[in-house]
Amino acid sequence: MEYTLQDLINLEMLRRLMEDFYDAYGVHCSIVDQDFNLLIGVGWSDICTDFHRKNPETCALCEESDAQVFNHLREGRYYANVCANGLVDAAFPIMIDGERLGAFFFGQFLHEPPDETRFREQAERFGFDLDDYMAATKRIPIYSKERLSKIMACFDSFVTMLTDLGRENLDRRRAELALKESERNYARLIQTTVEGYWRTDLEYRILDVNDAMCRLLGYPREEILGRRPHDFTDRNNRAFLDEQLKMLTTTRHASYLLTMRRKSGEPLNVLCNRTTLLDEHGEVQGGFALLSDITETVRAKEELAELNKNLEQLVTQRTRELAEAYEELRGLDTMKSRLLTSISHELRTPLTSLVGFTKLSRRKMSNIVVPGLEHTDDKQVHKAVHTVAQNLTTVEAEAANLARLLENSIDMARLVSGDLEPMLGPTMVEVVLRAAMKRHTIQARAKGLSLEFFMAGDAPEEIVVDDRLLGLVVSNLIANAVRFTDQGGVVLRVEPDNSGIRVTVSDTGPGIALEDQTAVFKRFHQLGDMLTDKPPGLGIGLSLCKEIVDRFGGRIWLESEPGKGSEFSFTVPAMPLEGYPGE
Repeated sequence: MEYTLQDLINLEMLRRLMEDFYDAYGVHCSIVDQDFNLLIGVGWSDICTDFHRKNPETCALCEESDAQVFNHLREGRYYANVCANGLVDAAFPIMIDGERLGAFFFGQFLHEPPDETRFREQAERFGFDLDDYMAATKRIPIYSKERLSKIMACFDSFVTMLTDLGRENLDRRRAELALKESERNYARLIQTTVEGYWRTDLEYRILDVNDAMCRLLGYPREEILGRRPHDFTDRNNRAFLDEQLKMLTTTRHASYLLTMRRKSGEPLNVLCNRTTLLDEHGEVQGGFALLSDITETVRAKEELAELNKNLEQLVTQRTRELAEAYEELRGLDTMKSRLLTSISHELRTPLTSLVGFTKLSRRKMSNIVVPGLEHTDDKQVHKAVHTVAQNLTTVEAEAANLARLLENSIDMARLVSGDLEPMLGPTMVEVVLRAAMKRHTIQARAKGLSLEFFMAGDAPEEIVVDDRLLGLVVSNLIANAVRFTDQGGVVLRVEPDNSGIRVTVSDTGPGIALEDQTAVFKRFHQLGDMLTDKPPGLGIGLSLCKEIVDRFGGRIWLESEPGKGSEFSFTVPAMPLEGYPGE
């Protein structure tokens, strides 16, 4: 332990108490420390002091007995021993905080009258004066077991009192050390913190500051102590500080912004965190505060506010300009859509006539002209007729393709302008899809491609959808497949998909690289850009397909690998058939 028994107990006061006890009861007692050094000895028996302790041999026996008693002491238990010189010694341990710091001894007594024969022999053996020695034995205290029990109870209480007193003093000393260490740490913390610190009394006079506060204000310590915070602020803040002074006794903590003045006259913006100081009785003694320099923060905030103001003005101006530009662009877009629609409508009539007359001419060529020339041997006539028939087929195919592009353009314009909404109704799936495929028979036959249609047996035969737009999506997918496939064929499949349908158009064309697949459904993106020797078209067919499928509530996607063809699929979700005309 860091303390000794003499550090924790007032030995002089204890000596007087033990002497008074001896004078009253005649019981010999002593106190030793943890190293067995005698601290207090009261009322020693003269047989010990004049005889046993003076003879080297008997003294050694006394010390041996004392050591035996001391070494056998345990917390909460006393120990008694009959020494080799014939006397009884007893002791209580003095335990403080679990450690033995000393012992309380009492003794040099007997339980019964002394054995004269033994003591005579002892006097002769060690050379004591027989008469004086025997006279000393007559003065040895004799305690009966009953009296000894009372003495032991008294000394037990006495030692307990010593132990409690020592523990209290130990706790107090440790608390004092902890307090001093805490004060040193507090002072070190205050002096090393980057925040300014001041401590004030009830009148708001500054009692203490740290070095950081001196640096903040630009004053030496002696020019700050004894003054009030008011002396370091401008007039506007003094009234505010007066309010804070009034709150010192009612509000334990407060945080506020304060503008102060340095010795140089420069403004100092601080964040002040004030705390009320109380004594041990809870009475207000004053307060202390930590002040953080936020001058740069305030300046940056002001600059940011100015920048935000300018930015808001600029954003307002740009927003107005963009709104005007948007309205202008929307007007132009509307004009473009109307122009496109108008042009498309103007082109549709002559184009329809062109397709119709071309079909009529091709049929008459096949049904009238060609049979009428069967008996003609003129090879040039046959060749010319064959060429005209092929040209009519080509014109019909290209006219049909142009009609599809025109139809796509009109529908895309209507979708963008919001004028095209799906006209839902019960639709026979196979009828619509076969009709869409039939439109491309001439183009496929001209390239030697096969067109195949498969419909799964468990696929719905009838769904609620806009039949014209459904046919338009399939027609566009087949048209692209035919355009970009040189050999093999195109397959149209219909399968069930969560009570709706999944339509797939697959071809044996060149395929599309993975990095190009994400762009195929973008408006005005042309599949021909990713291939070679292919007409680009308008680049709206697939984007139109996606717009329509999205309106249906389905989804459209592509699976393809270069050299392995492409597979476009889309879904049409199920809708209840009940309630639609014709159901």
